[in-house]
Amino acid sequence: MSEHAPTNRAAAAKGSGEQNTTVAEPRMTYEVLEHIPPDPTVRIIFHGLLSFFFDRTRQCQVGIPNTTQGLGQEHRHPHEFEVSVWTKVAGQCPPSPLTFPIKNSKLIERVDIQVTNPTELNGVYVYENRPHDPFNRVDTDDPRDWRWVLDFESNLFYPEGIDHIPPTLNPSVFINNGLFYTFHKTASKFRLHPSDSSADKEIGSLSEIQACNIYLGPGSLLTLTISPLPTPIILLGGIGLTYQIDITNNCRKGGKQCKFEPNGGTKEERNDFYLYYETFNRPANKPEFELQLTERVNDDPRLDNCAEKTGSKNIESSKDSPCGGSGYGQTSGV
Repeated sequence: MSEHAPTNRAAAAKGSGEQNTTVAEPRMTYEVLEHIPPDPTVRIIFHGLLSFFFDRTRQCQVGIPNTTQGLGQEHRHPHEFEVSVWTKVAGQCPPSPLTFPIKNSKLIERVDIQVTNPTELNGVYVYENRPHDPFNRVDTDDPRDWRWVLDFESNLFYPEGIDHIPPTLNPSVFINNGLFYTFHKTASKFRLHPSDSSADKEIGSLSEIQACNIYLGPGSLLTLTISPLPTPIILLGGIGLTYQIDITNNCRKGGKQCKFEPNGGTKEERNDFYLYYETFNRPANKPEFELQLTERVNDDPRLDNCAEKTGSKNIESSKDSPCGGSGYGQTSGV
């Protein structure tokens, strides 16, 4: 097993001796790798309302915001949770995956993805390009950098940290190994509009789809367990197969993708970003931020993604109203 020395971005920047006006990020609970090893055996694709927490290299917890499910009547923007597994032969995606259409995440207890004897990485990491340098959210920065993910406990939002509401993020997905990074960021540009009279924050693009690479070889395996379902899924390394796991929590109403008005007058009309604020209490006297479109870019990316290649389209979003995961870089779990 190869070992990789982690990098702590805040500590590295502090000791670099370079002068800049950027405020140092708070000490984050994740560890950083500066490169992405090639040829993963398993790629996990994340899309929708999902909340990422890292307990150093020990574990990533992906909370599933659940406030739109289990109500007396259908929510305005109901989000449905789903897990799919694609087994690829010679790199080719099958016509359809093995799918667990859970929909109401409150009906399960937890999801575990446990890796045994990986050939790369001892634990969980995030990828950052040039972690010693400030991340300026410009198009020249690496599109795979984890920092495209909007982190509610960073300087963009609440660097003093926030108070989570654990029942709104359970069940969760627990992953003990892999390298996390941005799989696709928006070409369209956005800003954060505060609810008080303070200035807007121009953020440009943001991470819409996240991914985790896992590396298996002979004697390696990945065990996917959805409790309380009795039978786990076992993915073996070293047998010439590769895999994709989709973990999605997307807005669907009446069996169709939810519709938003990106230039609408209210935060609920524009996108589903407001739902994150139902999963935590923001610091006293701090504003709520709304995600607003500032520049629409009509891109049509061809993603290395089985759902895209086969037309399944279980990963859904829009250029104007993206539905992407969020980070909580100072909290190790809820």
